[in-house]
Amino acid sequence: MQTWQTIVDFVTAYTAREGSTPNVQLYRMLGNQALAIIADRVGPLETSWTNAVGGTLTLTGNSVVLPEGCLSVSHAMWNDDNLTRVDSAELDCEDAEWRTRTGVPYEYCMTGTTLTLDCIPSPAGTLTIYGNSTLGTFTETPGAVNPLTYLPEGSQIAPAYYILSMLPAEVRYTYKDGQIVGKDSAEVSRQQMFAAMWQAELERIHSAVNARKFKPYTGN
Repeated sequence: MQTWQTIVDFVTAYTAREGSTPNVQLYRMLGNQALAIIADRVGPLETSWTNAVGGTLTLTGNSVVLPEGCLSVSHAMWNDDNLTRVDSAELDCEDAEWRTRTGVPYEYCMTGTTLTLDCIPSPAGTLTIYGNSTLGTFTETPGAVNPLTYLPEGSQIAPAYYILSMLPAEVRYTYKDGQIVGKDSAEVSRQQMFAAMWQAELERIHSAVNARKFKPYTGN
């Protein structure tokens, strides 16, 4: 599994050959541009979030704020049971005390970016939310999800290719007595090589993610 630090190390090691000083802030900006291009190409990603150990959801009472990047909720489960999505007005009609009573959840409603269960769970259990999300970004926020986990393992280094294709490049000339006696095109060659590698990986990522989304129907 690759990480943001892997990307930085790859880019830094390569640019060190050119005598460049690492600029991690610029790398991060370009890396997030790469993720945005990938996200635009592959579309929303199907994913899930949970309040189980190691999960990113925090259930407070009977409510949870949807994770950053969650575009939509397709369904939710309490332990192994599917929850029914209803309108909060329906819950109010069924039981005016639903926000404070305890029990086993069977329904939920959505208000903005908050998902609320039809009761305060008792006993405690596992809430899992399924839906579509953005790819995310490279961030310094502690505990943030590594966006590279959504990409095929063989293509997780792709943002490094994009960064190296976008870094400044120039032909360097050596002069003697006012005449050009040498020409170094290594930076331009680097830019062109990684631009081609980036485009190839972008196609592979697109194909791989689409293959995850669609499965031929084999029933009657």
